[in-house]
Amino acid sequence: MAEDVKGTAHLFGAAGTIVSDATIVSLNPTHRFDLSETTNDGETGKVIETRKDDRVKEITVTLRLKSLATLPSLGDVLSVSSLVSNLSVFEGNYEVDNIGATLQARSYVEIELTLIQHEGISYSV
Repeated sequence: MAEDVKGTAHLFGAAGTIVSDATIVSLNPTHRFDLSETTNDGETGKVIETRKDDRVKEITVTLRLKSLATLPSLGDVLSVSSLVSNLSVFEGNYEVDNIGATLQARSYVEIELTLIQHEGISYSV
């Protein structure tokens, strides 16, 4: 059955592959500073200086396993591309920072990966 869209179309779901034999069910990309410091005036307490440094891109992705997938290990570098339309700012190589799992009766096996990229580090696959 073909999809039927009426009205304003929106992006739906998540596309792309990070690990073979798995489907992306959720994706949460963030872009932040790892270091954020402020200096306050001693008399008034007002902020007189801010310093932000070390831009970090982080992607938390939940994968639903189709079969026994070969999962990455902590510290492995994965290439991320074309996960979500118009979010090309998150494309590139990321280090696996955290691996978690959800295992429960009468449910699918889901793996959660946290991928991280620091602006000053060159990651290669």
